[in-house]
Amino acid sequence: MIMSSMFRTMRLNHGWVARYFLQQWRLLALLALFLLLTVGLQLGTPLLLRAFLDAVAAQTGLDAIFRWAGLYIVAAFGLRGVQVGENYLATWVAWQATNALRIDLVRHCLGLDLSFHLRHTPGELIERIDGDVGILNNFFSRFVLILVTNALIALGVIGTLATIDWRMGLLYVAYAALYVAAIFWLNTATVANFVRARAAEAALFGFLEERLGGTEDIRTNGATGYVLRQLTRLMQQRLLTQQHAEVVQGLISLVRMIIYVAGLLTGLAFAAMLYRQGQITIGTAYLIFSYVYLVWGPLRDLVYQFSDFQRALAALYRIADLFAAKSAITDGPHAALPAGPLLCTFRARLVCLWWV
Repeated sequence: MIMSSMFRTMRLNHGWVARYFLQQWRLLALLALFLLLTVGLQLGTPLLLRAFLDAVAAQTGLDAIFRWAGLYIVAAFGLRGVQVGENYLATWVAWQATNALRIDLVRHCLGLDLSFHLRHTPGELIERIDGDVGILNNFFSRFVLILVTNALIALGVIGTLATIDWRMGLLYVAYAALYVAAIFWLNTATVANFVRARAAEAALFGFLEERLGGTEDIRTNGATGYVLRQLTRLMQQRLLTQQHAEVVQGLISLVRMIIYVAGLLTGLAFAAMLYRQGQITIGTAYLIFSYVYLVWGPLRDLVYQFSDFQRALAALYRIADLFAAKSAITDGPHAALPAGPLLCTFRARLVCLWWV
């Protein structure tokens, strides 16, 4: 029920998410250029190293060896520089978008009637407006960037392996599909857990904000024990929901490591077999090993960021729910104020009092 409601809400409200980012289309275009450079350099540096190793094995001469070594060093340092620029642009775009989202969310909440603010404490609203939007900032600055970059890298790696040997390309298509399917299947049930964890956290901070503001009244009325019991219950609820989500994440990490070891051993065995049969050079054997790790890296990063993805889904659901809140008080047909400053006129009246 929570999952279907969440994704239905996201489908209905995807427009307001994209609007905050499309306002920065120039920076997004520059970010796309940096992304393509990152993908090209990550795929190209192992090819340069293969040429270097083959030149050393063939003893082609120092000029060729130094040339390939120099190109590899330039590409490696260039990759680091491009990645710094890419991360800076992604962070800047995410901050600009989420700050605008915070402003609109605060404006929307301030326009709601008093009954809404009686149902939601100030601490809860602060946590939802600032905390949930802060989670989106990390999601858009890291996860989306990692998702797009690593998807392109994985496709490039599989395509290059297929040119070396079609069986290797087919093997790692199956490997990547199995890995992604297994991880996403295991993670499907955990989104609802993070929704409950975020709700428990918001309830806890709302409770703290209200009770800290009324500390003197609580002590005067002798309600200290009652408040502490409530605090214990809320902290216990937050601990249990967060603990359950983290345990599931630990099981996913175990499955991820098993699949990684199986893929690495398969790649090494296949490269060793082709090398012993004389079908590939030592440089190509290293390229296969390097690309096996490179295709694992994107999948590993996706798993590391998937907890942020789950939290972002929960945050998007809660933000969309907050935007969907309507005021219980509707203005009449003549409630709109005229545009511009209002005119205020004072008239003086002389009153004469006669004393008899």
